[in-house]
Amino acid sequence: MKKLFLKPYLIFWLLIPVLLIIGAVSEEKMLDFNIGYNYFVISRLHFSILLSLVMAILGLGYWLMHFAKRRLNGWLTGLHTGFTLGGMFLIWLFSLFLRNSQPSTFLADYEYNEKWYAAMLVLGFLILVGQLLYVINLLIGLVRKRE
Repeated sequence: MKKLFLKPYLIFWLLIPVLLIIGAVSEEKMLDFNIGYNYFVISRLHFSILLSLVMAILGLGYWLMHFAKRRLNGWLTGLHTGFTLGGMFLIWLFSLFLRNSQPSTFLADYEYNEKWYAAMLVLGFLILVGQLLYVINLLIGLVRKRE
């Protein structure tokens, strides 16, 4: 297990087949996002392919730093991995439990959706902060001396 934390690219690369399998066997075939006045629809398989591509790019960045024998900041690596994977896991968990208990009245439905979108916005912001930490960590690794 310690090897996974010393080589974070393994974590991201091991997630790729998991995401692809989840996307392929998903019961619901479409994801829909309502952002303001825009309504986006994407198939779950395409979304899982996109997410797998992002995981591959993140893993590639960590692998390149490891290959170049550059030293990364352990705290930033841990925070990036935690924010990214933890945020994705919490979004998945919320979507499982909160969407199944949807209220029936219009006013309660509106209030429910507002809380749902607020929670997703906070989690999405944490994931974006994690990606900012990723870039900062790679830049610090490029500036530091080699191992």
